[in-house]
Amino acid sequence: MTTATIIIDTWDNYHPGHDWLTAPMQKIMLRISEAIYNCESPVVLSAYQTDLPEPNLKFPWKKPNHTVLHRVEQCPNHIISWDYQEVKTFLQENNVTHIRYMGFSVPGCILNRELGYINMSKQYKCSIVADCVLNLFTTHYYEENIIHDTYKFLYTSGFPLEFSEYIKNKDSQSG
Repeated sequence: MTTATIIIDTWDNYHPGHDWLTAPMQKIMLRISEAIYNCESPVVLSAYQTDLPEPNLKFPWKKPNHTVLHRVEQCPNHIISWDYQEVKTFLQENNVTHIRYMGFSVPGCILNRELGYINMSKQYKCSIVADCVLNLFTTHYYEENIIHDTYKFLYTSGFPLEFSEYIKNKDSQSG
């Protein structure tokens, strides 16, 4: 079994009004970066609607977050794409049978993007790395409440969960 990591929508910028989520997002991006550093399996960085040719008010982001992007680029086996067919080909070439998810937002993009959990779980075993995702749909202001909302959603959803500190051991065992 080969496991791949898909990181969804860790952009360089977010819609106005998300400023109060900046600190928890930065912390999760550092956690993702650390998890990827320890990861020995294929990595997909999928930040939708990036590299658009013109400024766009609907999509204020321009590229993936620099911290996560830099770390992914250091991985020997990675792809940076949000194109479904290109990523599917990459996963097939790497004999991937399991996908773990990191990024923003759960619920939302991680579940519902074309490369997200719901669509990909039809073909792959999937899990979510609980300490490498964040609920951007929260209505809370304080960081501890935002994280509580994230874990509450994950716990009550029934999705298979992993934690970043165990990733390297699992990758080494999965071959």
